Amino acid sequence: MASKQLGIPRPDLLRKLNGWNDDRVVELKPSGVVNVYKITKSLPKSAAKIDELAADLYRSMESREKEALHRTDEMLALITGKKCFALTLANHFGDSLPDNKKECGHCQYVFHLPFRALKRFVHSNSILQSVNY
Repeated sequence: MASKQLGIPRPDLLRKLNGWNDDRVVELKPSGVVNVYKITKSLPKSAAKIDELAADLYRSMESREKEALHRTDEMLALITGKKCFALTLANHFGDSLPDNKKECGHCQYVFHLPFRALKRFVHSNSILQSVNY
């Protein structure tokens, strides 16, 4: 790891790199995650114990993957949903918008409401249905 080789604490190194990225001195491109594991106990010797350890590890990784997929599904539901983003987020955390508003007035969903209303109007008027919009 670079921080160990250079003798610089990792948070300081990351802060400097992120600062350079923000100042456009360098361009950081995150790519992939490398999981690092540390063996803290001696490894089992018997085949049965090794199989048990592998099964536990598999279950743990499978659970993490399911949680990640669930979070992705929730995010997709947010950005493709039929509600105000701010309201959806507030509801997710058991909160509401100020003054119990039903829309924030500035998110992407609310911003496109006039276009949706126009589209419904055009579809409902047979004279305008042939107009290309």
